[in-house]
Amino acid sequence: EEKMKVENVKLKEALQLVLKLSDVGNKEFQKFEPWKKIKENKEETAKFIVTMLNYVYSLAYLAYPFMPDTAEKIAKMLNEKIENFENAYKIKEKFDLGEIKHLFEKIDFEQIKKLKGSKKANKNKKGEKMEEDLISIDDFFKVKLRVGKIIEVEEPKELKKLYKLTVAFDKEGKETKTILAGLKNYYKPEELKGRIVIVVYNLKPKKVAGYESQGMLLAAEKDGKLDLATVNDEDLIGAYLS
Repeated sequence: EEKMKVENVKLKEALQLVLKLSDVGNKEFQKFEPWKKIKENKEETAKFIVTMLNYVYSLAYLAYPFMPDTAEKIAKMLNEKIENFENAYKIKEKFDLGEIKHLFEKIDFEQIKKLKGSKKANKNKKGEKMEEDLISIDDFFKVKLRVGKIIEVEEPKELKKLYKLTVAFDKEGKETKTILAGLKNYYKPEELKGRIVIVVYNLKPKKVAGYESQGMLLAAEKDGKLDLATVNDEDLIGAYLS
């Protein structure tokens, strides 16, 4: 099906199929839990691993039109070559694995910050400065900014460089949100607790290492320094900015 879509130049649909197949394989691997099953039944686990290696080999072929270098790296780890497209569907009984390496490097928070800091003004081919990305007033009004108070600061080991903050939007601390913030390089826990901050209140929640972050703090960063946007008046806790 993917081959047909590629030949008909339906590249987006073809790539979606590859990603869908990859997701199916990952779910089956997690469901089988070979790291546990090997203790109970080595033979069954070995057969499953070979099946999954065949699955990965097929995915390498299917991904080749979109990510040729990555696909060839996968094939090399399996001591195979990507040659005839029809080989994607051949089932092998065993694999003589080569050196296994990470396909992609994980980008951590510090690298993201460096990339953001190294951005220069967009220029066209003539070197002239281009217009900055602009948003409409309608886009701006979608963002809800609200004043809150940090009432608790936690340091879960799984979050490494992130604090788990509890931010209250009333003086009694009954209405709260959990926010994961990369502030460990800038603030100690005692420096954060009690601060009245400005929060992107309607941000879509995101999970990190099993923890859910329900908002984002506003801050200014320059030359490796970061300052939280704060408010001095406790009477403003819970107020929306306009």
